Order: sequence, then C-alpha cells, then structure tokens
Amino acid sequence: MKICQISMHNFRSIKDAVFSLKDYSLLIGANNAGKSNIIDALRIFYEHDKKKFEDGANGDKCWFGDAEDNEIWIEIEYKLTDEEYNDLKEEYRLPNNKLKVRKYIKTSEVGDDGKPKFGYYAYDKDGKICGNLFYGEKNVGSGKLGGLIYIPAQSNLEEQTKLTGPSPLKELITNVLERVIEGNAAYDKLKTDLSEFSEKIKTAQTEDEKSLTRLESEISDSLQGWNTKFKFDFKTLDAGSIIKNLVSYKIGEAVDNMNASQMGSGFQRHLIFSLIDIAAKYPAQKKLKKDKDFTPSMSLLLFEEPEAFLHPDQQLSMCRNLKRLASDQMNQVLVSSHSPHFVSQNTDDISSIIKLNKPDKLTEIGQISGEKWKEILGANLKLPDEAKDDREEADKNEETEAIKYFLWLDPERSGCFFSKHVLLVEGATEKGLFNYLIDKGYVKVPPGGVFILDSMGKWNMPKFIRLFEGLKIPHSVIFDDDNNSDKEKPWNEFIQKSRNGFTKNIKTFSGDLETMLGVDKPKGSGAAHRKPQRLMYNWITGKVSEEKQEALITLLFETISE
Repeated sequence: MKICQISMHNFRSIKDAVFSLKDYSLLIGANNAGKSNIIDALRIFYEHDKKKFEDGANGDKCWFGDAEDNEIWIEIEYKLTDEEYNDLKEEYRLPNNKLKVRKYIKTSEVGDDGKPKFGYYAYDKDGKICGNLFYGEKNVGSGKLGGLIYIPAQSNLEEQTKLTGPSPLKELITNVLERVIEGNAAYDKLKTDLSEFSEKIKTAQTEDEKSLTRLESEISDSLQGWNTKFKFDFKTLDAGSIIKNLVSYKIGEAVDNMNASQMGSGFQRHLIFSLIDIAAKYPAQKKLKKDKDFTPSMSLLLFEEPEAFLHPDQQLSMCRNLKRLASDQMNQVLVSSHSPHFVSQNTDDISSIIKLNKPDKLTEIGQISGEKWKEILGANLKLPDEAKDDREEADKNEETEAIKYFLWLDPERSGCFFSKHVLLVEGATEKGLFNYLIDKGYVKVPPGGVFILDSMGKWNMPKFIRLFEGLKIPHSVIFDDDNNSDKEKPWNEFIQKSRNGFTKNIKTFSGDLETMLGVDKPKGSGAAHRKPQRLMYNWITGKVSEEKQEALITLLFETISE
C-alpha cells in the first residue's frame, strides 16, 4: 500500500490543499510557508503523539474555521496491491485499486449513528463518504492504514532513543521485533514457559503459607458486598512488554573518551537514519490472516530537515539513502527540507517536489503533475515564429527537455526554490553584477529577498517561466533586447508572451547591458567568458558614470519590486 494523494481542509495556515505523494517526496518552501503544518496534519491523521495535538492542548489550537465553514478534516487516498485490494471490504473498493479515507476532526455532518462524524470514514465504491466508521474504528491503531515514523528537525539523543515513551528508536525496535518474533520458535517457547510460570507462581507459598492465590481470595472476600471478585492477571509477552521491561541499549565511548551524547547533532541524526535503514532490511513476516482480513503493510517516514548538521557531501549521501529506502514496497518517505542539495537530487522527478508558498496568511501548494509536466516539456519544444531551429533531431523530444532541467538545476540554481522572488537574467554577467549591487546595498530588495538565476541565454527564459508557474514561484525577468533586430525580435516577443500569473515584471535593456552602462565589451579569444569580470572591473573602478549607475539601479529595483 502506498499513499498517492493527500487533501486537507481548515488546518492552521491551510484552508484547502491537495497534493500527491511519490515513493520519495520533497516538501520545500521558505520559512513559515507551512511545511510543519503539513507534517503535523499527517501526524494527526496517524494519531502520532496524540496528546500534543488535542484541540487546545498546551495552548496550541491546531485548526481554524469561521462561522460559515468550521469543518476540519484530513483525507488520504491509497493505492493498494492486488492482494490488499481483494482483502479490503467490497464497500470500500474504489476503481484502480484505490482506497480513500477521511479523518474528521470537526463537522456538522451526521453519521449513521445520528451523531456528528468524528474519526475515520472511507469512501464507498460509488465515491460517497460512508455513514459508518471505517471498519468500525475511531482510530488507526488497528493497522488498517499502515504506520508512521517521525524524525523531528530538533531533538537530542535521549529524545530520539528513549524506550520509556514515544521515540523513533522505540518505534523502529517495535517494528523489527514484531516481525522477528512472528512464528519464532524461541519466542513461542518463552511464552509457553511464562504462562506455566504465571500459573505456578500464583499458587506458590511462603513459609507462613501466604500466596498470590490466597491474596486474591482475601481481597475478593472483602468485596462480597459488591457481588464481585478480584483476580491477578499476568501480562502477555508481546513486543511492547519486551521492549519496556527487557530491552536496553548502550552506545560505546567514542575517541578521546567522548560519550556518544557529546558527539553532536550530526552523529545523532546519522544514528537515527541508520536505525531506519537497518529496520527496512528486515523482510516482512507473512501473517496468517482470517478470511478477508485487511492488514496492509506501509510505513510512512516523515523526516524534517534531514540535512541539519550535515555538510554537503553528507547531505547528498543522506538523500540517496532515503531515496533507496523509499524504493522498498513497504516504505514511503516525505522529507521537508531547506537544502538546495536535496532539491537538486529530486529534479529528475519534478512531480515529487511539493513547493509551499505563503503570500498572505494562507499556504498555497505548487506541484507539477505528470500531465502538467508533459505539457511544459511539449511547450518547450515550440520555438517562436521566425526563430531559426538548428537543433539536431535527437534534441527535439520531451526526454531531452526533462534532462536539461536536471542538468540546469544543480545545488546552486536550486536555491531558487526557497526564495519568495526569483529574478531571471541571461547569464553570468548580469548575475554577478546584480548580486554585487544587492550585497553592497545599492539596491533594496523586497521582504524575503530575491534569488538571481542565470538562465544561460534568453531562449531558456520561457522554460524557467513555465517551471515557476507550475510551482507557483513569483518571478521577474530582465534581458537584453539586442536592438530588437530581425534575429532577436521573435525571441523578445516570445518571452513577453510567456508571462503568467506569477510573472511580476519583465524589463529589457536597450541594446545590451554594456551599451546601457557605456562600457566596451572584451575582444579576442575567450571574450564571452571575460564579460563578467570586465563589467565588474569597469563598475568598481568608476568607469561607469554615476548617471548610468543610477539608471541601472533604478531599473533593477523596478524589476524586482512587487
């Protein structure tokens, strides 16, 4: 079983949201865009750390609504294997092996019991929400919807590895131990021996003939007036009781007698991932099921900022390991990240990127579906009228267009995904000079900053504009009009026609940047490669007049202003 789509309504900054999950998905956006709200909504759906999310608990009211719409719910659509689909109750079977379940937090909608719905309700085969609880369960404790493992962005070693309460280590040990003891001969013998021990120890007597059985009888006699009896009951030996009472762990000392808890957060997060990775390698044990017993297998890993405390090479290694972990049929991974290294590793599957924006008080979700991605790639193949097409036939297909994005969106360019405003420029000359002007305070940037992206030529600008539209990234464009020559005019018009609702401004230099600033271009061998350094040299050494400097600064400010 895998999650294919998630919907939510009236949760914190999210009024309405719908997005898809792949085996490995990346949740990105600027600070305060709503990433933690998405993660918390999924934790609430799976009742992870339930007390924390009770309405009003610890002063944290988790939902909002108004007089006209105070309904709150979280909904997940699953894709089932053939075996799981056949085991699912027929009334819940949707076409294409789908199952869709909504968890109501608050609603005026009434169920079959005549009370407002609360808890889990599945869609029926006609696409309507059932009036009775999903399998009669108010929670997901029965394992009907898989399980969840959560790794927070900030926590210490003790929090992540404690066995006396909820922790990633305890969840992982439980996950592994439940599989290991299933049908294990040593475990079965231990249960039998413990059962025999329980019976014998109850009747065993001290020297003065005291026993647990006698104590039971004495307490029961004192309760005769209440027509009831008292009885001792020994706990069964399941995975939970084994972990709580019999399992402990120790991490040996590191070099120079430094305790593991002193080794830093990078070590702690590596340790937790190692535990997850190892747990995933244990094969699932086939359970003996009752007829039509729906027991799907799926673990959703929510990992907040896995890049924290890791240097770039370690970030890339962590990303690759998480993607490998997600390739297992039983696992699904959703990562929230601020790392362009993580984004760059996902650009071979753009639809796996979930981009959050928060232009006002509400979170917006930008995600490019497979169908939309195909549409973008197809549009990229259409050049402007009258433009010369000197590409080889091998380059005129959607696959090569997708590869271009993967090659272009390296870790440096992928920083654009975290900006509230992106400025598209033609090349390294503009990027270098404009970043210098911003760094030195010549140009005031809008709140949230601006990311300057080198498009590698004006002919690539429409491709980035389409990408940013799909991900709902606000952007502006500035480029040379090259005197609107016969060769350049079609491209200039093509860029203007490519603008969309997220394109804030499109500005041009008359001629080119060097002409506007009144400086010469380098000549001779390697002239194009020397343009950035020559222009910067002219600006820094005062060879650009104050009047022309002010004109460029004004134009740049107008371009990036909302």
